Amino acid sequence: MLRRPRSQPAAPLVDVSTARISVRRLQDGDLDELAEVFRDPEVWWFEYERGLEHAETAAFLERQKGLWDEYGFGGCAVRDLRNGALLGVVGLGVPTLSHPLMPSVTVGWRFASAACGNGYATEAAVVLLRQAFGPMRIPAVGCVTNKDNSRSVAVAHRLRMEVIGEQRVVRDDGLRSVVALLLRVDQGQWDSERTEPLRSNG
Repeated sequence: MLRRPRSQPAAPLVDVSTARISVRRLQDGDLDELAEVFRDPEVWWFEYERGLEHAETAAFLERQKGLWDEYGFGGCAVRDLRNGALLGVVGLGVPTLSHPLMPSVTVGWRFASAACGNGYATEAAVVLLRQAFGPMRIPAVGCVTNKDNSRSVAVAHRLRMEVIGEQRVVRDDGLRSVVALLLRVDQGQWDSERTEPLRSNG
């Protein structure tokens, strides 16, 4: 069950860009490109050990649209400003598990394997955290990732997130359980982070 945020954000998440990427709310027109990214087994290895079928990607997109409708935030398409290519997704969400220190808003990311190693996930997450701790006035943001997903864990640590616990959970496909690593960063920790100014696309 989704944990509803304790209060609505003071402002909705908006489309922005950096010098390299645009971060824009996912739309129906993103489906085919997103399905191409998600069909790569590496992208969903820690959840399914395979890529997603087109229908599964469509269901993912519908879930993100539902988040946007209910909370004013959700998944965003991350595109390379040089050529418009879809690099992956980043988003604010609502945790599906309970922990006393887990904030009611989380950040997550999922990128094409070809885009990994270029800092895009960190850069895109920074875009969202600056809004979360700025105009949205969210006091803390959490993250849930597979403990064995070293790349994702490294991104979380670069975002100054600290581990608050571990939970064994049933994998998304229901076939076996995995260990989820739970992390969080508070607004006070984030204030010391210095990042490049962002340009609003709105």
